[in-house]
Amino acid sequence: ITQGIGELIQKHRPGLVIAQGDTTTVVSAAFAARKTGCAFGHVEAGLRAFSRELPEEEHRICADAIADLLFAPTRIAQDNLVREHVNGEIYLTGNTVLDALLANPPPQADKRDGILVTVHRQETVDDKVKFGEVISALEILAQQQRVCWPMHPRAQSKLQEFGYAVPAGVQIEAPLSHDEFLARLNAAELVVSDSGGVQEEAAILGTPCVAVRGCTERPETLAAGVGLLAGIEKQGILDACATVMQQWASYARPAPHLYGDGKAGEIIADVCQKFLAGEAPAS
Repeated sequence: ITQGIGELIQKHRPGLVIAQGDTTTVVSAAFAARKTGCAFGHVEAGLRAFSRELPEEEHRICADAIADLLFAPTRIAQDNLVREHVNGEIYLTGNTVLDALLANPPPQADKRDGILVTVHRQETVDDKVKFGEVISALEILAQQQRVCWPMHPRAQSKLQEFGYAVPAGVQIEAPLSHDEFLARLNAAELVVSDSGGVQEEAAILGTPCVAVRGCTERPETLAAGVGLLAGIEKQGILDACATVMQQWASYARPAPHLYGDGKAGEIIADVCQKFLAGEAPAS
């Protein structure tokens, strides 16, 4: 990936390379920009779960260390970058996830119903024991209410590799488009997920989220009381789901304010334009 992006940079000679998130592609883009003498901007800079067991954590730290422009989505992310003494300029922007949801809001459901599941992360599905714990929890949840699981290809592959069967009562679907997924998320009573982005989208839409994680780089949802961190053990997942369902009204509160005012894209674009024009935008 680094070689391929590097060749593109050398061919097109951009003044700035921008990448968003914490995938392998992001840190590869950061290295490629650095090695070819191009400036690099990181959108969603400063997210930290404080666990080096997560490959995404290493990607985030490396990309932020290299970046010339760091676009922090929240105050917590901004504080993380200040504490790490990064070399680039830090800008508090809000989160582009909120921009996208405001621009393309999902339809309103007549009634919220059922549990939506997304599980795909390496630390969840690549570990046979941990994945088994999640499946066991879903089996019990499906005895109580409708459980819908649009299955990620990685989870599907590991399910077959480990010889696990889909629990009775769990409705398996092919992956959904983003619009379709947001509609489902907005209609669910609860989402059980190991995704970082889903934690944000759920908080914005007012869908309580049980994070099947041992740690999260989105602590804002926990602090606001619209989500719970369950761990990756069967009983922890069941306990968290029971807590949310028993106090559903207190968790089912839209909290878009956690992620800015919906103008993150405008702020980022303005900073980039001024940077490319040789101006020094105020951080």
